[in-house]
Amino acid sequence: MKIFLICPVRGVSDKEKIIIERYVLDLEKAGHQVHWPSRDTDQIDSVGLRICQDNSRAIEKADEVHIWWNEKSQGSLFDLGVALAFGKKIVLVNSDAIQKTQEKSFGNVLLKITEKSRPYEIARSLRRYANCQKAQNGAVVVKDGKIVGRGFNTCKPDGSSRDSPVKSCPRMAMPHEAEYEICHIVHAEVSAMLNISSNRLPEHYALCESHLVPTKKLIEQIFTKEELEILSGSTIIVSGHHCVCNGCATFAKLCGVKEVINDELFSGIMKKYYS
Repeated sequence: MKIFLICPVRGVSDKEKIIIERYVLDLEKAGHQVHWPSRDTDQIDSVGLRICQDNSRAIEKADEVHIWWNEKSQGSLFDLGVALAFGKKIVLVNSDAIQKTQEKSFGNVLLKITEKSRPYEIARSLRRYANCQKAQNGAVVVKDGKIVGRGFNTCKPDGSSRDSPVKSCPRMAMPHEAEYEICHIVHAEVSAMLNISSNRLPEHYALCESHLVPTKKLIEQIFTKEELEILSGSTIIVSGHHCVCNGCATFAKLCGVKEVINDELFSGIMKKYYS
């Protein structure tokens, strides 16, 4: 797929630059062709007209237009107008950075035209919080059109906390779905289900590590009846993987989850490991 990324070129924080660059690299790892103006449009233009023309041609050729929104970027406003004029599908990368306003705003426009894909966008944004070096996945639990749980995969191979950075991965050269116990992995899908409650304890996550076989008794031990009612009939959307492991599929089924959907945009990242 050909993707044009609308994003600010100047006045970007170092943190934003790192996140945007990682997003581009992940899209390319997944097999997509990305036009990233900071890299792919010649920025030497004293007026700016030629840059606008080059970007317009690239947007016209794109299958999708993705936006890292920054309301201070005038170039982004121009590129958004071009994308809308060409009727391109718009994918919002950082929807969590946009606050809905009472008055008219471009932020409101973006939130409106991308509202149907919001669960996918949130799942994608959660990927950057995963501390696993081998795979970065994000997931959301959706019930009655609302996101009720969010999660990402975590591990602690050195025995530290799950939110600590991992310096080296002992499973990097191992087959996937093998020796999960080495890293004490909790997958994104399970994390999202656990996180429908804010009262989870570290021992709850330990009981749900991916090398353990989930059982009905375990589910009833961790989740209240009210929580299982929330999960019953829900849908989980996972970004970063092309399939669901047997353990997560069983866990979801025992919790009453209706369906687990893999986000096709980033599914290509992991396919190479399973070919």
